[in-house]
Amino acid sequence: APEALLDLVYRMLEKDRQQRIPSIRLVGAELEAILKGREVPTPLRLAPDTSRFSTPTPVPTQPRHNLPTQPTPFVGRQAELIELARLLADPQVRLLTILGAGGMGKTRLALETGAAELDNFEHGVYFVSLAPLQSAEEIVPTTAEALGFSFYEGGEPRQQLLDYLHEKRKLLIMDNFEHLLVDPKKCHGDGVSLVTDILQTAPKVKILSTSRARLNLQGECLFHLAGMDIPEPRPAAEAETPEDALDYSAVKLFLQSARRARPGFELETDDLKYISRLCRLVGGMPLGILLAAAWLDMLTPAEIAEQISGEIKASLDFLETELRDVPERQRSMRTVFDHSWKSLSEREREVFQALSVFRGGFTREAAQHVAGATLREMRSLVDKSLLERDPTGRYGMHELLRQYGADHLRRADKLHRAEEPAEEDSIRDAHATYYAGFLASRDATLRGTEQRLALEEIRGNIDNIRAAWEWAIAQGRIEEIEQSLAPLARFCRIRGWYREGEALFSRAAQRLSGIHEDRALLLRGKLLLQQGRFTNLLGIETDADNLLEASLAIFRQLGARHEAAYAVCLLGGYESLYGLPRRELCREGLSLFRELGDPRGIALALHGLAWTAWHGGEYADAKQSFQESLTLFRQVGDLKGIQASLHGLGYICWILGEYESGRELHLEMLQLCQETGNQGGVARALGDLGIDAYGLQQYEEAHELFGQSLSIYRDIGNAMGMYDELGDLAEAANALGDYAQAEQYVREAFRVLPEGEADYDRGSWEYRNLGNAACGLGNYADARKYLRRSLELAVSAQMPSRHLLTFVGVARVWVKEGDKERALELLALVMNHRFSW
Repeated sequence: APEALLDLVYRMLEKDRQQRIPSIRLVGAELEAILKGREVPTPLRLAPDTSRFSTPTPVPTQPRHNLPTQPTPFVGRQAELIELARLLADPQVRLLTILGAGGMGKTRLALETGAAELDNFEHGVYFVSLAPLQSAEEIVPTTAEALGFSFYEGGEPRQQLLDYLHEKRKLLIMDNFEHLLVDPKKCHGDGVSLVTDILQTAPKVKILSTSRARLNLQGECLFHLAGMDIPEPRPAAEAETPEDALDYSAVKLFLQSARRARPGFELETDDLKYISRLCRLVGGMPLGILLAAAWLDMLTPAEIAEQISGEIKASLDFLETELRDVPERQRSMRTVFDHSWKSLSEREREVFQALSVFRGGFTREAAQHVAGATLREMRSLVDKSLLERDPTGRYGMHELLRQYGADHLRRADKLHRAEEPAEEDSIRDAHATYYAGFLASRDATLRGTEQRLALEEIRGNIDNIRAAWEWAIAQGRIEEIEQSLAPLARFCRIRGWYREGEALFSRAAQRLSGIHEDRALLLRGKLLLQQGRFTNLLGIETDADNLLEASLAIFRQLGARHEAAYAVCLLGGYESLYGLPRRELCREGLSLFRELGDPRGIALALHGLAWTAWHGGEYADAKQSFQESLTLFRQVGDLKGIQASLHGLGYICWILGEYESGRELHLEMLQLCQETGNQGGVARALGDLGIDAYGLQQYEEAHELFGQSLSIYRDIGNAMGMYDELGDLAEAANALGDYAQAEQYVREAFRVLPEGEADYDRGSWEYRNLGNAACGLGNYADARKYLRRSLELAVSAQMPSRHLLTFVGVARVWVKEGDKERALELLALVMNHRFSW
């Protein structure tokens, strides 16, 4: 019995505590042959410099920046660029905030500054657009996406991002922070906590933020941005001259914009006087200058200046409430916007204010469905600088203009008759319906061979998807929530957005908690199930079980057998990477899915059963279940399921000594992960190939593959993956007789994770490696201590297979000490144990 075996070894260790233990070498097939009296097989040898493994395709080097290409040359601001460069070169400046009113050109200045800093930051300069975000919860996934960082399964996304940045030398440009500051008086809260964490954990990262309000963080360096250089007012008797006015950056910007709005534009007599005047009227604000120049197809510079100064209205709301100390000359943007508004036809106004519901850019098709906009109407808005069109064909709206349009949309609703539906509500309903359909149409693609394309399409529209989802929740729009639920959950799981996924489905489930109509109740059950999945993936197992139990109760109450089957499989531990699965629940799920004739569900249940069999030492049963699940996942084209089953089946083949078969399966897994851009999967596949090589006694090859896996885990900041691969490297180093290196790997592994993070399972493995390394170095007292600790942790983790490996190490101690009889007795117990590999 395992308990008796443990007791035996403990007593032997206590008795021989002061004696010494040599290094471990896995005996495998050779020891089995000796004990059974068969000829010892000769390992297959390769010619020098020949590898049994194809070299994996190198992961492409990420670009050193993601700075968007600007459609026009940068004008002016030379003094500002010089000062910003000086501040960024100062080692004491880690957080630099460009502070200024909306429309002042903060974003463009930050981008130009970033482009000039590319050679000063080894790991690049990256632009993070925060303007479309609606909550602080979206900052982490948005930042990761801008960096090209993909979250991996397991672990908290925020910590993954911080781990990734830990050793990087980067400049992050975090643009438009003001609306994510929780308390405008304190200017501190969830919105800036990520900035604080990055500054604390990534000492080589600097942050350049833009905001209309200070972040109010310790160490924040403020750079106040005013308007562009403008000509000073002249007495009436004096006229502007080209030599005077053209020296000012505001005038240069107007002329550049004027020639885009009216090709061939040439200055007429006295034009400079009026251009200088209108530049003063908008306070040198770049956006105001741009909009003023757009009127040149209708008005002369003199008429534009007259129109701007003809009516003085209140400035935009944010200038009054958020930036009270802004001079009056900077409070004229509403006047500029009002005149742009007056230049529109009634239909163009309707389209413009309807388009304000979009967030973060949109396609022409979306604009047509939501706002009824025609191509001609959109082109007219582009021509008048109220819309932007990028080279890919997507449209966008400056955030200030979007707010202005939204304000008009709300004002229009105040005037509508009570018996008529609100126009804003109708447009937002259309917006939610469009993006729900957009998600639903990509649900199948997310599982198939075009998964990467679907992920890119959804990511490109994620700001609108978030807004549509929140509106559907607020309004209780069951149809849109139902359509969006599955693909949105799948997207968040694949991308590793566990925290955001949990928040999205938690809010939706709470919104429906008071509705007891069957359809809404069933939908709430589905939302609780998804919330439970994300909670489980975040490692909060108790909360996850409670949520899944609640969803299962709803499904059983309503007789929803299909949904109940999924809940049962999840409760059985299908997605638990290191927990103890519950076989009875996996079997119940399998029975339900078979009754329903759902091949993908059957594959999920079989996958869970395979891991329960592995935990129970029933390796042949585990192999069969993995094979069946892989076959079904292939039939339904579920790439994530295929990758998971290839990993599991290959691992079981390794346990059974079928190393070549395991290698082929893991090579296929590697190829799939590379094709879908799954960096975490690539790292895992390389590690799997490493253990295949180890099983084939190709220890150098194993060491190389473990090193490649570790390199990727380091790059993406996956601390748990780094921990595991350092342990594998220690295993390979021990096999190669490089005991000092093995000990270094283990020591580094313990430094990778915070204290308490390494679970019992992993700790048992590492202490065994440490004990074996100590043996090889002749430190037998330490080896005994480490091996004993390995056994204690293996017992706590309920992992009998790990006991056996440590027993092999103990037996080697006794062999070195000359007590071969006792060692052979222990090895015989190991080899005849039902958990033996």
